[in-house]
Amino acid sequence: MSIKSILAPWLVLGVIATGLSGCVDPGGDDEVSSSEQFIAAPTNVTATALSNSQISVSWSAVANTRKYYVYQAVGAGPFAYAGTVLAPATSRTFTNLMAATTYSYQIVAVDLDSSESVPSATASATTFGDNFGAPTNVTAMATSTTSITVNWSAVANARKYYIYQALGMNGTYNYAGTILVPGTSRVVQNLAANTQYCFRLQTEFTNGTQSGMSTPACATTTTNPGAPTGLSATAISDTRINLQWTGVSGATKYYVYRSAAGGVAPYTAAGTAVAPATQFVSVNLMPNTKYCFRASSVSSTNVESAQSGAVCATTFATGGGGYRGFWKFDEGTGTIARDATGLERHGTLAGGATFSTTDKPQIDDNRSALSVPATASAVVTFPLTSSLDLVGSFTVAFWARVPTAGDVRFLGMRQAGCGAAAYEIAQDSTNGLHFLGENNQIVSFGSSLPVGEWTHVSVTNGGGVMRLYLDGVQVASAPYVATNNVQTQMQVGHVAGCAGGAFLMDQLAVYGRALSAAEIATLGTTPAAPTNLVVTSKTARSIDLAWDPVPGATAYIISKGTGPGNETFLTHSPAQSPTFRADHLEIGTQYSFTVRAVVDGLYSDASNEVVDSTNPAPPAPTGLTATALTSSRIQVAWSSVPTATKYYVYMSTSNGPFVLAASVVAPATDRIIVNLTPNTMYSFQVQTEDASQTKGPFSTSVSATTPSM
Repeated sequence: MSIKSILAPWLVLGVIATGLSGCVDPGGDDEVSSSEQFIAAPTNVTATALSNSQISVSWSAVANTRKYYVYQAVGAGPFAYAGTVLAPATSRTFTNLMAATTYSYQIVAVDLDSSESVPSATASATTFGDNFGAPTNVTAMATSTTSITVNWSAVANARKYYIYQALGMNGTYNYAGTILVPGTSRVVQNLAANTQYCFRLQTEFTNGTQSGMSTPACATTTTNPGAPTGLSATAISDTRINLQWTGVSGATKYYVYRSAAGGVAPYTAAGTAVAPATQFVSVNLMPNTKYCFRASSVSSTNVESAQSGAVCATTFATGGGGYRGFWKFDEGTGTIARDATGLERHGTLAGGATFSTTDKPQIDDNRSALSVPATASAVVTFPLTSSLDLVGSFTVAFWARVPTAGDVRFLGMRQAGCGAAAYEIAQDSTNGLHFLGENNQIVSFGSSLPVGEWTHVSVTNGGGVMRLYLDGVQVASAPYVATNNVQTQMQVGHVAGCAGGAFLMDQLAVYGRALSAAEIATLGTTPAAPTNLVVTSKTARSIDLAWDPVPGATAYIISKGTGPGNETFLTHSPAQSPTFRADHLEIGTQYSFTVRAVVDGLYSDASNEVVDSTNPAPPAPTGLTATALTSSRIQVAWSSVPTATKYYVYMSTSNGPFVLAASVVAPATDRIIVNLTPNTMYSFQVQTEDASQTKGPFSTSVSATTPSM
C-alpha cells in the first residue's frame, strides 16, 4: 500500500527525507536500509493567474516519473488533493476558481514503483479581480425606437468581445453577440420602443482566457409616432406609381423607400412627404416593371419609426395608364373613398353606404369593398370634374356582386331627382346589365349579373364603338357616340336618388382611353387554381409542399388548417418556386393545406387540399451503458436511433441534477466523459435530436462509479 494512501505524503516523506534512512524504530522490529533511494521532488514550480477564475501551474520534469499529484490550498493552507497529471506532462490549468483569491500549489512526483517524493516548494498566484481585463468606458446610446449603439475602449491583447443584454437595471443578462477586434462598438437592433436596456462586455484574450464583466451601461429606446398603416401602391402610368397611407398622429413627415426594379432588395430612399400629406408619387420608373415600397414616419424630435410592411405595384406597359380616377375602397371604415391615382378625386359616402371587410372579390391584399344598401339615399359622390364626364375615349371597370335579383344602379351621372342621365351602368328586367348614354342610348351586356357572385364589369369606348366585358371576356359591342350635357358629379349607388337594389362594388377605375382586350383580360380574369398539391417531405416540426406552377404567377397564397376544410390564410410565398415549407409546427399533429395563385393582382380558387401529420418526436436511445475506464473517465454508449442527427449526453453526480455533459453527432453512439473525480458515482441519460432539431424524451439512466486512484 502506498504511503500516500495512509498519511499526507509530505508529512511521511518529510520524515524520510530528514533521516529515516538508517534509523531504527524504537521498538527494534523494523529497519530501513540505508541504500534505499527516494524520488526527487519537482522543482521550478510556478503558478500564473490567467483570468479571474483560472491559474496555470507548471514545473520541471522529474526523471523516471510516472505521474504527479497536484495539491492546492486557498492562501497558505491546508493543502488538499486537486488532480493528477500523467507524465510527461508537467502543467495543469485549474478553473472555476474564485476571483481576487490567492491559491497555493505543491507538486508530488510518483515514480514507476509508485513511490512518492516529498512535496515541492510552494508556488502561489492570485486570480484577477472580477473586472480585470473587462472593457472600460462602456456607453450605450439610443439611436432609434428599436436600436441602441454600445461603445467601449479597446483592451490590450483582446481577441474578441462578448456583449450581454438585460431588460432594465435589474434584468437578467443574456448573451447578445460577439464582436471581433479591432471592433469596439455594436448596434443592438430589434428592441422594443421606449424600453430601458442595459449592457455589459466581456473580453476574450488571445490566449483563450476571458475577463470578468464590465460595469453596465444603460439606455432607453426612443418613442415614435408609429409606422404608417394602410399603405397602398397604385400604378398610374407607365413611369409613375402613387403611394397612399393612413396619417400617423404626431408625425411631421414621412420617408418613402423603394425597392430595386423587379421588387427586390435593397430598399433605398425614394422621397419625403411632409405631414399632413399622406401621399407620394414615385416617378421616372421603367414601364411594365414591378416596384415595392415601404414608408416610415418621423416625429417632431426627428426620430424615425420602423418601416411599414412592403406593398408592390407594376407600372403599365409603354403608353399605358391614363387614369381619371381609381378607387380601391380599401379604407375599411369612415366616409371617404380615396382616389389612389393621386388626383385627389376622393369619394364621399352617405346615406348608409359603408365598407365591407368580409365580402370581397379575389383581389390580393384586399382590405375591404364598398357596400351600398337598397336605401335610396345611399350613394358615393365624387368631385365635380370634366375628367369623369365620359366623353371621347374612356374605360370604366369594377367588380360587383348583387345579393338578390332585381333592378340595380351601379354608377352614373344624372340631373337631380333621378333626372336626365348623361350615362349610367345599371341592370333591370328589360335590358339586363347595360350602359345607358345620353339621349337614351342603351348598349346591353345581354344578361344580368349572377346573384351572389363577384363579377368583373368593364365598358370601353373608342373609335365610335362601345365594347362590354364580363370577367375579362368581351360579351357585346355596339356603335356609340359619347356626349354629356348634364356635367354634374359622378356617383356610385342610387344615382341622383334613383331607386334600386343593394350591391357591393370594389376597385372602380375610370380611364381616359379605351383599354385593349388584353388589358381588360388582365383586370378581370381570375387565374387558374394550382394543381397537384402534394406533401414532399416532413419532419416533427415541418411539412414541405409542392405543386404545379401557374403561368404568370407572382406569388402563391398558402392556407393552413388542422383538418379537412378549415384552412385559413397563413402567408404569401414568392413565385420563384412552386414549393413551400410550413415550419414551427407541433410535433405529431395533423395539418391541412391549400394553395392559391396570384396573377396580375388577382388570386385563384384554392388548389386541391392535402392533409398530413408531422412526424412524432424521435425516440429515446436504448441499450444505454456506462463503463468506468479509469479513475477520471467513463464511457457512455447506446444503440443507434435511425432518425437521429445528434445526441445529447446528460450527467448527474452523486444523484444530483442532470446537466448537459456532451453532444455527439450521429452516427456516433458513444462518448468518453473525462475529468471526473475518483471514487464517485455518475449517472447518465441520453436524448435524441432529429434533422428538424426536435428533441425526443430522455433515455433511462445508467450509472457507473470511477475507481480510486
